Amino acid sequence: MADQSSYVTRLSPQDERAYQAWFTQIKSALQRDLDPDDPTYDMRGLWRAMQLGAPGPARDPYSGEIHFPDTFKTPLHPTMSAESIYAPPGAPTWNAQGQLVDQQGTPTLGYIQELLRRRR
Repeated sequence: MADQSSYVTRLSPQDERAYQAWFTQIKSALQRDLDPDDPTYDMRGLWRAMQLGAPGPARDPYSGEIHFPDTFKTPLHPTMSAESIYAPPGAPTWNAQGQLVDQQGTPTLGYIQELLRRRR
């Protein structure tokens, strides 16, 4: 697995200040305890992509929770999928039922753990 720092988009000092301001706003709006340096998600990459017109967080149709796109999940994230820019070959995919499955069609451990977390 690549070094954890390879999953972090580097920003200029000016962009970092703008990112930190955006992050504070999104954290407050979502009322979630988010970490701006979470190694499981390249939040800076998402922010930069949003500056270029990419979609940001959206409501998950299955859970109803606000969800960040898979695009910037790192291999350290329990539900990283093939949609991630960091996905290795053979990464899990989302099926039509909204389940994260491996190449054999079996739900992944990370997906199952996420279901259990939501039930608490």
